[in-house]
Amino acid sequence: MAPLKQPRDLLWSAMTAASEMIITRIALSSGPDEEDHLKDLVQMNIPPPLLGDILAYAVKRLSVYHKQDTQPHTISSLLNVLLHPRLTEIKLSDLSYLGSVDMSWLDELESTLIQVLPAMKDLVHVDISTNRNHITLPSCSAAVLRCLGQSCPKLEVLDLNNNNRINGESLYELYPTSYNIGCINLEKIYIQDCSVEPEDVAMLIHSFPNLKLIGYKELGRALYLLKTRRKMFGRKKKAAPYRLMLTHVDNSLSRIERSDGEILEFISQSCPDLTNLKARVTDEDVIHLKDLKNLQHLELRYYTGTHHHIGHQTHKFFRSYECQKLTSLTIFCNILFSRHVEIIANNCSNLNKLFLHANNCALDSQLQNSQQRNYLEKLEVFNIRVGCDELIMSPIACDVAVYLLKKANLIQEIYLLIRTDRINHEFIASLIIENKFYNLRILICDAPRRTLAAPMLALTLETAYLLMDNCPSLNMLGNLIAWHITDDQLTELNHSIKELNYDLTIISSKANKLNSKYF
Repeated sequence: MAPLKQPRDLLWSAMTAASEMIITRIALSSGPDEEDHLKDLVQMNIPPPLLGDILAYAVKRLSVYHKQDTQPHTISSLLNVLLHPRLTEIKLSDLSYLGSVDMSWLDELESTLIQVLPAMKDLVHVDISTNRNHITLPSCSAAVLRCLGQSCPKLEVLDLNNNNRINGESLYELYPTSYNIGCINLEKIYIQDCSVEPEDVAMLIHSFPNLKLIGYKELGRALYLLKTRRKMFGRKKKAAPYRLMLTHVDNSLSRIERSDGEILEFISQSCPDLTNLKARVTDEDVIHLKDLKNLQHLELRYYTGTHHHIGHQTHKFFRSYECQKLTSLTIFCNILFSRHVEIIANNCSNLNKLFLHANNCALDSQLQNSQQRNYLEKLEVFNIRVGCDELIMSPIACDVAVYLLKKANLIQEIYLLIRTDRINHEFIASLIIENKFYNLRILICDAPRRTLAAPMLALTLETAYLLMDNCPSLNMLGNLIAWHITDDQLTELNHSIKELNYDLTIISSKANKLNSKYF
């Protein structure tokens, strides 16, 4: 039986009610005097730690449930009322739910932030990320960053993703200088899809050596610039090597940007604390990963303009001691052979997350479990996607899934993005018999890179009820739009879930959000 829905706690209900009350009062406000009175009333009676949570709730509710009535001055008033000087966290990213807006909305929000930020000396976390597909709120500019650099020395986390008004010169406003204290405690910054070049990111790393995470998908290239362009950063040839605090490096964006031996060698020397690496490689590059002693999360993409095979050097690395410490592994390749899967299962026994993405799957060895090995007993998340589109049939991928899940008794999430006649009711039933799925929370069965809203998998309403009856922790099931389930049956299923009070979300969406644009 699926888990039952639990009643919402009192704190959540109180915050929702407070958010709605404040939004209503702002909408009925007749001028700045009433707004100031509301601000005094709220900030006098609600402690600052709760104000931050109420702000996040109010922003979400304003953007989702009051979208039609929201105007730029409504957002400005909400921020003026709720932004207390002692707040440590501001999250405005949910404003993107308002959708496309006029440029004047961006200017007014930035103007409001410029007015209120100078008083907020205790800020630790600021999220002004937005949607990259449209002109959406929130927005950030050099003037906003200047306020952060001059007023927020305690800032540790800054999320600016998808703000195209941010460029390399804008980031200078965060730097500590003789006339500006700067954000000297900055540890994490996200600048993906901003107007920022690798050279700008290299300067950022040089100026903030204590950074632990930079959300930027050409970070390997930026790091390599530190080595090859010393004069650009005022360093001598014989200067001591960089000692960076970075724990994450993502160099997967550019399809032709290869993380070769030189880049990986510099990363291993300058980032000894690195635990998370995403890189585009060839087989001969992988052997250099052995120098990364603390690596725990690894993503390898065997595509740099052309497809590369997984060969001997990759196998050698998977058999090494360093690979035994991996807890998460992701592989993107053209052809996934069964021997690759067998080597991973035999040697990466500490994996709790495994993601396999390939255009084809081939059987070149018999997948047989050895009695001497535990294999992937710690596996909690398993994702396999085989096929360059929804028309590719991949029956062998089912053998791979069965092999890897056989002893995964702790499995919590399974994503089977495979199209084949073998994905049917009997297949799911056999998986349940083999592995009881007591901890399974999420099961997604869908066609890979699907664009058509049509039944593609031989799964039925009976399959859904089978999973609900036998997986006591299940709280998400999909994607039923690719199953042989009619609209009436889907309505019946949702009605049963509501009637039985199950805490179960049914996914039946035309969108295939698991599609990777960069493979």
